[in-house]
Amino acid sequence: MPGQVKETNNGYNIARMNMILHNVYSDRFDIRHGDSLENPQHMNLRFEAVVANPLFNTQWSGNPLLMLDKRFRPWGRIAPKSNADYAIIQHMYITYPKVAQWLWYCPMEHYLELQMKAI
Repeated sequence: MPGQVKETNNGYNIARMNMILHNVYSDRFDIRHGDSLENPQHMNLRFEAVVANPLFNTQWSGNPLLMLDKRFRPWGRIAPKSNADYAIIQHMYITYPKVAQWLWYCPMEHYLELQMKAI
């Protein structure tokens, strides 16, 4: 099972412990450090299901050069630096288009806050 964790302090270790607690031992998973938006590490793999718990309402580089990246080019624009939410969704949708099942954890109050800002 592949995975990628941006947070190098606790997030990486928690992800590994979670796998072991679910009887998935180290020879069956490949969790790597890194930012999925800036440096995705499992782009060449295909999945039947994707489970994600992204850090919503976080910042990212928003580097204009990422418009050359196949994950962001079809959308015609990049998410703002102050909010990587849409970049995360763009990345997941383009990178894994034929996934049968998706599960994204996203707190509802976050989207309500975004809707209120739009009004």
